[in-house]
This record gives sequence, structure tokens and C-alpha cells, in this order.
Amino acid sequence: MMRNVLLALIFFCLLMLTVLPFELAAPYHDSQRLISTVMVAVALSASIWFARLSRRALWGLVGLYVYGGLQVVFSPIAVWSLVEFSLLFSVVLLAVTLLSEVSRRDMTVLAVFFTLIQAFYLTRNLTNYVFVMATGAELDAFALVDGFSNVRFYGQFLLWTIPFVLGVLVTHERLPYRYAIVAVLSLGWGFEFLTGTRAFVLGMLVSVPVVAWVARGYGWRYLQYCVPTAALGFGVYYLMAFVLPEWLGNADKMTAMLAQSVGRDVASSHDRITLWLDAARLMLAHPLWGAGPMSTAVQGVSDIAAHPHNYVVQLMAEWGMPFTLLLAVAAIRGIIRWRQCVQVDAVGRAPLAVPIAASAGAVSVGGLVDGFLVMPVSLIYMTLVLAVAVGLWRKWTPQVERMPIPVWGAALLLLPALFLAAFTGVSWSGVMGDDVAVTGFHALDDGHPRFWIRGRIVVENWEQLLCSS
Repeated sequence: MMRNVLLALIFFCLLMLTVLPFELAAPYHDSQRLISTVMVAVALSASIWFARLSRRALWGLVGLYVYGGLQVVFSPIAVWSLVEFSLLFSVVLLAVTLLSEVSRRDMTVLAVFFTLIQAFYLTRNLTNYVFVMATGAELDAFALVDGFSNVRFYGQFLLWTIPFVLGVLVTHERLPYRYAIVAVLSLGWGFEFLTGTRAFVLGMLVSVPVVAWVARGYGWRYLQYCVPTAALGFGVYYLMAFVLPEWLGNADKMTAMLAQSVGRDVASSHDRITLWLDAARLMLAHPLWGAGPMSTAVQGVSDIAAHPHNYVVQLMAEWGMPFTLLLAVAAIRGIIRWRQCVQVDAVGRAPLAVPIAASAGAVSVGGLVDGFLVMPVSLIYMTLVLAVAVGLWRKWTPQVERMPIPVWGAALLLLPALFLAAFTGVSWSGVMGDDVAVTGFHALDDGHPRFWIRGRIVVENWEQLLCSS
């Protein structure tokens, strides 16, 4: 009974994150930021008191808490570093406390939830397409994709959800309405081709060998679902971008859409390389300690965007190279041990591992060329996918001693999430003034926000950030 209530609450939260931004006056990105931070704070306030963690997990959280606090204290942009630390710490904490264990039914229900959310966005996107065709307006990807401030953020949402749902389809051959689900996934692929998001295609390609490595025997079956849905999606794209415009006498739209989608120069990444070089300057100036969380969003650090579009480079520049290396070693060790647990009982555990391997594997590579670590919707779905992975780990390792978090410790760990929700709400309303409200950011039209849609932080003497510490 309680499991059904929890799943219903998860779906309600995902639905609110999807629907409410259409009703709020702020840009989609800012509304999603407000809703997601409040959701995380409320979820943590409910889950942390009942969570049971191993000593190693608890000490890991304490270490991250202390290191993040020191980063904030010594940061030249202390307020924004505190915001960034609170955001990432809250996501990690919720991921390890949300689900005590996970069943196959839970994963199937989550896949259905993801499909329904995709269907909602697709309905709006298709409606936009009908109006574009009927009115003769410009056939532009940004005019078609609804609910996101940038089509790349829609691609991030799909890269979390499409591989996960495909993984469930592969391992649940009797799933009801599977053809309807395949139709939704194919339409999602179609809009991905319309937007020309290269990170999505790269992530989907990598998800295949990751699934094969984690869950032996399922890589080929996963590929057998990827290829048909991608092919159907390309057919949808061709129909919407070429056949229908020509049939309706709008053939001039075809060239513009081609330039935006599959006609893009996929070998050109000048902006990304410049972003990485800008972040590298910051990293080399502060190799050990980093320049501070969110420092790459300071106006002047980069002329292109407010984050490096690469989570490894971002962490090295902002949090320091030793911390990033330690985090990478811990992550790789955790992934290897998680896979070893799968191999202990491959028949029973591999089907549960496929959706996680597909989704996390895809994003782990897509995040090397896109800003998955800073966008609100992406962070919520990352939290859910990681929570499922942690829940499976708990289920597979009953021999590990786990204990409840002391009340005083839970209260301390909860503080960043509560601060973040309060700060976001007050900042969103603008009552704290220009120094910390939305208007305290330098407005940009480049489509690359950070915490808010106005992604740059204005700091006097920002050049000092590039001086060696």
C-alpha cells in the first residue's frame, strides 16, 4: 500500500514539473527550477527520517558536506556557490534516501510514467506543428518543441527517459500497451531529429555497449528495440520536415529545417571547444581547490555560455582536480561493484539492471557535450534513475549493515535543501533585490542559462578568477 502511495506521489511530482510551467509567468526554465527545488526539499523532508544508510555512505555524505561547505567559505561568489552546492548535495542525498528497495513492478510503473510525460510534451509539440503548417509560419525547431526554454533541454529529458523505457520493454515482453509505448518513443525520436541534438544520438549509441557490458545477453535485444524506434522516428522526421511541407506548398521551409536538424555540420564543435578551453583556463588557475561552485557562470569567464557543457570539465574548474579525480574513482568503483552484483544472479538481476544501464550510460556520455548537470528537469530525472540504482543495490546487498541517520544528523543534512528551496522561492519572486534576485543576472540571448534563465553572474573584478590561487 505504501509503495503505491509513493509511486503515486512520484507521478504527481513529475506531472506538476511538466504542467505547472505552462501556467506560470516566468520562462519555462525558471519555473522548472522553482518547482524542482521545492519538490526536492519536500521529498527529502519526508524521506530522510526513515532512510537507512551504511557507514560508508554516511561518511561519504559527511565528506561531501564538509568539502562543499569549505568551497562556499572560500569562494569569491559565496552566495552562488552555496546555491550550487545545495543543489547538487540535495540531489545526491535524495537519490540515496528516496527508495529503500526497488521491484520489477516499480520499474515498469516508472517506465509508464516516463511514457505518459513524453506523450504530454509530444501532444503539445504536434499541436504546434499543425498550427505552423496551417498558418505558414517558419518551420523552426524552437517553435515546435514546447515546455522547455531550449530544445537541448528537451533532448536531455528524452535521453534520461527513452533508454529507460526501452530497457523495460526489452525485459518485459508482456508489458500492456507496448505498441502504444513504442509509438510514443518513436515520435520522441522524430522530434530529436527535428532538433538535431547530437548529444542524444551520441548517448543512445553508447547506451548499447553499456547495456551489453552490464547485462550480458541483453545488448543485442536492446539494440533490436533501438534501431526500429529510431527508424520510425526518422520516418516521422522525414514526413514532418519534407513530405508535408512540400505537399502543402511550403517547400521553402524544408531547407531551413534541414539546416537545423540532420543537415547540421555534426563534425563542427567550435563552441564546445571554446567553452572547454575557457573552463580549462579557470581550472589551470585553480588546479587544486577549484574556482568555486558556479564560477564558470561568472560574466567574462566565457563569452559563449554560463557552463562548460561538460560535467567533468565543470567539476575540475569549479571544485578542483583532486576532488573530481576522487569522485571519478568512487563512481567507477561503485559502477563495477554494481555490475558484479548483477552478475551474481544474472537471470534474476540483469532484467532490472538494463533500464538503469541504458539511461545512465547514455547520459554519462551525453553529459560530456551538454549541460545535464545544471538543468532542473534533467536533475530531477537523474535523481529518480540514481534512486532506482541505489534501491537495487540495497536489495542485492542485504548483508550490508545499514542504520538510521541520527535525528541531529538528518537535520543538518537537510539544511542545504531547505535553504535552496527558500532562496529559490524568494529569488524567483524578486523580493530580495537585484543582488540576488533573477534581475541580478546579466541577461543573455544565447539560450544557455545556468541557475536562472539569465545565466550570467555579474561580479566586479572577475578577472581575478583567472589569476592563480
